[in-house]
Amino acid sequence: MENQIQTEKKNAYGKIFFQWEFQEVPNYKRGLVWYFIVGLVLVLLLGYSVFTRNFLFGVILLLFAFLFFLMNRNIKTLEVKIAEDGVLIGRKLYSYSDIEKFWIIYNPPEIKSLYFHVRHSLIPIILIPLEKQNPTELRKILLQYIQEDLEQKDEPPFDTFSRIFKL
Repeated sequence: MENQIQTEKKNAYGKIFFQWEFQEVPNYKRGLVWYFIVGLVLVLLLGYSVFTRNFLFGVILLLFAFLFFLMNRNIKTLEVKIAEDGVLIGRKLYSYSDIEKFWIIYNPPEIKSLYFHVRHSLIPIILIPLEKQNPTELRKILLQYIQEDLEQKDEPPFDTFSRIFKL
């Protein structure tokens, strides 16, 4: 029965070239020192907001902290499929005509990422961790359908910041 379901899914999007799972948000290993430093910075910034009577800044800090911990508690695992009809991420299919370009930043073990620039989207840049996928083989398949952005050599600054500070 399971094999039939797999076959039906493959037929819905054409031939599937690559398929893997990744976590929606990177699950960084944060130690006690990390939590202490972040807590100290938060307390200092809250003290600054009270000292300068900028209570809106304090409320924003508390909301950010609440959302950060809430978001990291409920991390979803998404499945990505590179298929003939497009790229399926979770339940959302991005057809190749909607994807303007792609690029791969591969500097293991820290950085193994596939990026898509999507047309007509609220979030134009989509980051997909490559996990254990072969970037050379993946690139060969994607080049058949979409253009590669060869100017992109480094990960975006926000991704670097998030990785370094484990956010």
